[in-house]
Amino acid sequence: AARVSLDTIHVSIVSDGTTALRMFETGKLDFLSTIVNPLSTVDLAQAKTQGSLRSVPVGGLRFCTFNTTQFPLNNKHIRKALGLAIDRTTIADHLCYLGEGVATRILSPVLVGFVEKQLYPSNTTSVAKKAWEEGLKELGVDAKTVTKALTLSYESTETNHQIAQAIQQQWKQALGIEVPLQDYETKTVMQKHMSRDYSVGIDYCIAQYHDGNNILERFLHRNVKKNLPGFEHPEYIRLLDLAQNATDAGTRLKFMELAEELLADEMAIMPLYHIQFGALVKPEFKNVQFSPLGNLLFKKVMKQCF
Repeated sequence: AARVSLDTIHVSIVSDGTTALRMFETGKLDFLSTIVNPLSTVDLAQAKTQGSLRSVPVGGLRFCTFNTTQFPLNNKHIRKALGLAIDRTTIADHLCYLGEGVATRILSPVLVGFVEKQLYPSNTTSVAKKAWEEGLKELGVDAKTVTKALTLSYESTETNHQIAQAIQQQWKQALGIEVPLQDYETKTVMQKHMSRDYSVGIDYCIAQYHDGNNILERFLHRNVKKNLPGFEHPEYIRLLDLAQNATDAGTRLKFMELAEELLADEMAIMPLYHIQFGALVKPEFKNVQFSPLGNLLFKKVMKQCF
């Protein structure tokens, strides 16, 4: 069988994921990405069984965001309680279908040479309970008052809804609180989270270029819309400024990681998992490669002709 390079690439714009999958299955598409066409969990499982699904890590993170500008999440202990009460292992094991593992740090492994850091501990129900009691004491209120001010909001997708239900149940089991859920269409949830018209949210971010600073810089200043939790800290600003002015890569990374540790300790967000996307590729295409940000690289792709 001979291999030939690609002379022409045709791009089809298909708005519906199920339609795109059927086109792939019937030979009308050779490549399909879940970034462009999200697939249902049933479709993902089917593609995985058939062997056509590839999981590709990207520089992204799905996380819980806490609105630090409003009661009661202006209290660090309340944020820690809610964050540490989430059983992220269960979420990763049962609600992620592309091999995503628990995020132990904010920066995606593809942005830091696949180095893991344990900035967020697991199995911390007892620590969460203690933080909850400390937060209530500092605020001078009871649990009912705090709970009334909380709603978990998210974009209306199948995966987000499953994650939200799991978190809701975990908070009930660990802290004894019942937090209502609220889903919105994409545009609405973006507006609400960016304007901080929310208390707790499920959201995500993906690096626009291959540099961890592209993720960290969004939490620099409170007035930046992408800074969903409204986080701002003088030491965080200082550390990222030192990283920006560092003259060598090692020093720059050191200051970035110190800033990452501070952001983790303040619990402005709670990472759930580092995002991977699904790529469906016909078996006759070889040398299919992806960039660290998940872009399909066509330069070396060959088609095997029988």
